[in-house]
Amino acid sequence: MKEILNRFKLQETEALMLDDLKPGLEMARSCNVDFAAAGWSHSISEIKEQMKLESKYYFETVEQFNQFILCK
Repeated sequence: MKEILNRFKLQETEALMLDDLKPGLEMARSCNVDFAAAGWSHSISEIKEQMKLESKYYFETVEQFNQFILCK
């Protein structure tokens, strides 16, 4: 994540990490980057609820994520 920020000369506030796993969430946190959970890949309710609690954004569908990005 830090390499991406450096390579594209981005500030932490200009990036968003989208992932469906906790390691992605932890990486985003360690770099002070907002995290969006790709909830469309979760079928285990415990994982889904944990990602909802810990993520700044949670998207149930690709369409929800697409609308979020297009409206930003």
